[in-house]
Parts: sequence; structure tokens; C-alpha cells
Amino acid sequence: YGAPGTPRKALIDSYMHWHHTGTRSLSALLRPHIRPELNLQVTDADYEKATKVLESLNNGWLQGQDGFIATSDEPTIADMLAFEEIVQVETTGTLGSSIALDDYPNVRAWVNRMKQLPHYDQVHASLTVLGNLVEPNETSMPKRLAAATKAGVAALQEAQQSFRQDLQSSKL
Repeated sequence: YGAPGTPRKALIDSYMHWHHTGTRSLSALLRPHIRPELNLQVTDADYEKATKVLESLNNGWLQGQDGFIATSDEPTIADMLAFEEIVQVETTGTLGSSIALDDYPNVRAWVNRMKQLPHYDQVHASLTVLGNLVEPNETSMPKRLAAATKAGVAALQEAQQSFRQDLQSSKL
């Protein structure tokens, strides 16, 4: 992901260090919905933290970028880590009604670029099946999670098969 001692590797390493207390904290918005039996609540502090994370991404990591976090033309592990945290809360509706990604134009543009990567739909099939976690749903969470897992595994198998076929055809 970058040669030792290069600015690119340093930037990726720096992001990955920040990720643990930065974008990873967005999972606090998701937890209460995934595990309702734990009676967890999303707090105002969780939403404040989410806002600060998005501001840091928008005004720091992605400021002036028309590419990806490590100022490159292709995504790195830093982009993958950040994107998955954001796409989870966006797809499941758990980002909250008071936070809109459109208020963070650099983040929105970057998310849109990430969604154009190959196999996006397959990789995120489980989130699509899981759906909005905030809106009422008659199906129990364990059943929703089971259906999402099955759909995700099937979609990933399909993506792997497609990738293998692409590899084989490129060798010919």
C-alpha cells in the first residue's frame, strides 16, 4: 500500500491510526439497531461524534481531493476502511435524520466514487437486504440478519466467480 518511508504510506498509516477513534466510531449509530435486546441507545454524543468525523473527512482527509484518501488515483486500504463505516450507516438509515452526507460535499463525492468500484453491489448485497434499520419492520432482527448474510454470501460467491472468469479470459 506504499513503499516504506514514502509520503503515501505515511498518509495511509496516519489515516488507519485515526480510523480507530474516527470513522470506526460511526458503528455506535448502528449497534442499538442490530442488537435491540441489549437496550442500547444512540446518544446526542454519538451524533456529535459522527458530525465531527464527517467534518474531519470532509475538511481534512478529503479536502481538495478528486480521488481518494491517500491522494491517489486508486483506493487504498484507508479508503476501504472509511467507506465501509460510512456506507453501513448510510444504507441502513442509522446516520440519523439530522446528519446528511450531502452537507459534506467532499465526503459525498468520494462516496460516489467508491460506489463506482467494481463489485460494489455484490459486496454490499447484505446491507441492501438488511435495509433501513430505523423504520419499523415486522421481521425480527435475527431473521433479517440471516437473510442479509445469505444474500451477502451468495453475492460474494457470484463476484468471485466473475473475477475468476475475468482472470481466465485475460490469460488467453
